[in-house]
Amino acid sequence: MSRKSKFIAGGLLVYAILSVLIVFTSSGAGEVFKPTVSGPSFLEEHGLPALARMDSENTAKRIEPLQVMKKIGLLDLTDYDLSYPAQNYELLSARFEGMGEAKAEEVDFEGSLTSELNAALKANAGKRILVHSAVLTADETILVPDDTQLVGRGTRLTGELDRAFALKQARNVVISGFTMDGGFGYGVYCVDGEGIVISDCEFTGLSHKPVVFMGDGRMIVVRNNRMRGNMEGGLYFNGDAQYVLIEDNDMSDNYGTSNWMAGIVLTAIDVQDVEDVYAAFREDLHFPAEQRLDSMLKAPHDVILRNNEVGRNNSSGIYCDGPYKVFLVENRIAYNDKEGICLDYGTVGTYVADNDIIGNGNRGRQTDEDLAMDFVLAQGRMSDGSSLSKLPGISIDNAAYNIVYSNRISMNYGSGVKMVRTGVRNIVSTNLISDNNRSPSDTFSFFGVELGAAEADAPAENLDFEPDYENIICRNMITGHHYAGIYMAKGSFINDLFDNSIFDVTTWSIESETDEFNSCLNNVSNVQSRGIPLSLSIAVPVAGMVNK
Repeated sequence: MSRKSKFIAGGLLVYAILSVLIVFTSSGAGEVFKPTVSGPSFLEEHGLPALARMDSENTAKRIEPLQVMKKIGLLDLTDYDLSYPAQNYELLSARFEGMGEAKAEEVDFEGSLTSELNAALKANAGKRILVHSAVLTADETILVPDDTQLVGRGTRLTGELDRAFALKQARNVVISGFTMDGGFGYGVYCVDGEGIVISDCEFTGLSHKPVVFMGDGRMIVVRNNRMRGNMEGGLYFNGDAQYVLIEDNDMSDNYGTSNWMAGIVLTAIDVQDVEDVYAAFREDLHFPAEQRLDSMLKAPHDVILRNNEVGRNNSSGIYCDGPYKVFLVENRIAYNDKEGICLDYGTVGTYVADNDIIGNGNRGRQTDEDLAMDFVLAQGRMSDGSSLSKLPGISIDNAAYNIVYSNRISMNYGSGVKMVRTGVRNIVSTNLISDNNRSPSDTFSFFGVELGAAEADAPAENLDFEPDYENIICRNMITGHHYAGIYMAKGSFINDLFDNSIFDVTTWSIESETDEFNSCLNNVSNVQSRGIPLSLSIAVPVAGMVNK
């Protein structure tokens, strides 16, 4: 049975009985629906405590003012949206069945120029155009009409244009079977598309990005493509893109060190100009202009990323910059120079399950300029030339209600799972977390799971610099080389740590530097803890284990 089949059959949170009622408010590919389901929530299924555990006074003081919580309210996200990942995943997966299948009259094309192809497309709108040419010279950007399928047979596009394909307010378009190996700025550039399928294409050596979706998009599938060696990252979504499936792609070995040049980017930054990816960015293109995260409401949402290979990118593997209801399932995210997965800047309701997250965060390919723009150049380099400031397999920063469940998180450089700051009501459960301190130094210590409270690198009011509140860290197997299995920074409050097994760490099983209340129950280790007992319960001693 495949990993995907096991997930659907029951390997990860699929319930025995799932009753679904879908009420449609309009027809067509982009219908809006309000589902209701029966069955337990994630918390109920796994016997977890409620996420909101503070008293009303502390909630009003510590939780409600946070920008990420205000964003949840402004988006009108409900408990159903945030606490039922299996049901939401199943419903969303079903929406894409049949997209891209051959359903139209077929027309053959054997020309040599894209201008000839454009003429054929215009004359045969609504049909399935089969391109038999081995090579097409791009003298014009290809414009695909609505309700049209354009299918190459490994057709290679050559030329020097800013965009090989351009789709603007396109509806029900398929682009499949084309190859680009340089000469273009962008492969496919889509603005406000609905019912778009990009499949079985190869994009290498492009001077910008291979595939871009800007503005408002609905019902989008990006499947079985290869995006490698491009100068500014891989797949890029910016704006209110909803109902998106990204599966079976290879986004590896891409260049560019900005977070927005990761292998896959889902960002909610202000679009400003849908025809210019970098309209909202500073001149160095490394960061956009500051914008409060609770104002970034036009965000990608209801997105599935599954079974993708995202590796060896000079930036992060997957960068989530404010999206919500994202399902990251069964991906391999390995050896990216920055984080494997970054849940950043108002990312809410992400379900990260059954992924392999391996060997990320070394920062070995960053120039001095790159490190300076990320505010870490002054911290120095190691003897091998990599930065002393490493990055984790998964980072969570100003993000809430995210679930990290049943992943293999191994051999990353700067901790396994790191809440940089202001992580609220996240769940980290049932993961195998091993050896995520690949390059220890006298300057930094790294951990299996880290609840941090990082201060600002520079003055900023666009996000919060608070500790981590009301998170659940449970049932993880944490083994091997970590300074501590679990770390809690000063100010961490009302976090629950229970049923974790922590073995063979170098210094502490659990290290706490906070004087605030946190619950620690039934954790076991062969290494003592510091600042908090491994367990507050009365437990039967186990040979060789220390329960300080």
